[in-house]
Amino acid sequence: MLRAATFGNLAMGGDLLPARRRRSQVKKLNVKQILITLIVVFVVLAIWNDPSSTASTAGQFLGKVGHFLSTLIDKAATFVKGLHS
Repeated sequence: MLRAATFGNLAMGGDLLPARRRRSQVKKLNVKQILITLIVVFVVLAIWNDPSSTASTAGQFLGKVGHFLSTLIDKAATFVKGLHS
């Protein structure tokens, strides 16, 4: 429902876009909060159910991420070195 101040704003050539943007930002924030909450709950339940398996999986994941980053840095360094030659 629109307030009287909104009608006055429209009468003076204003629009409702800023209010709509705020609402969409709030919706986006709520979606982000829900997703983060679900991820945290999933991780906590996984740790609660089987801590050793979860630790092993997390270790493997972090190892693969580290390997990817080291390969990326190595290839970037080789590329930059090739530009310099």
